[in-house]
Amino acid sequence: MVMPLLLEGLGEIQSRWKWIFFWGTMLICLGLLAVAFPFIVSLSTAVFIGWMILLGGVLELGTAFHSRGWQGVLFYLMVGALDIFFGLLVISRPADALGILTLLIAAMLFVSGVFRSGLALFTMTPLWGASLLSGIVSIFCGVMIAAEWPESAIWVVGTFVGVSLLMRGVATASLGWGLRGLGLKWESRKKLKTGTAS
Repeated sequence: MVMPLLLEGLGEIQSRWKWIFFWGTMLICLGLLAVAFPFIVSLSTAVFIGWMILLGGVLELGTAFHSRGWQGVLFYLMVGALDIFFGLLVISRPADALGILTLLIAAMLFVSGVFRSGLALFTMTPLWGASLLSGIVSIFCGVMIAAEWPESAIWVVGTFVGVSLLMRGVATASLGWGLRGLGLKWESRKKLKTGTAS
């Protein structure tokens, strides 16, 4: 039931396959640049996160300002002030923030790998070996990043961003190329129909 609904609108966007393929290719190029220059991307990501935290703090203070007279306003003031403080801290010291972010990524990979491996071993679902392998790779990556810390902070975040952009680019470009093929199939079917009709 889900698949027909997803395929329903493909005919309308098929004519725009070149644009979809183009944007996918651009994402791939950005991903390759991020992988090639991970430190610059890592620092940029840390600064961006800092600005987002700072903006969140400003919005919290705005909420507090418009909630005067409510007992819970103090909570918004405290959270807003803390967000602004941490945001400014990250923006002013992005390299230190990168170090903490890298450790969090290492911990996340390790913990998710342990859970995935345990789930694979205890449930023995179909293709459990692939899930176990994925978990072991996650554990290995988490341990490797933590073992190389703080040097790993130079490349981890930027590489993650780059790989994410690459994967999304490949998926988008594949969609565009697939739509092109879909259009060719439809054209050949139309020709066959008109040929048989005449």
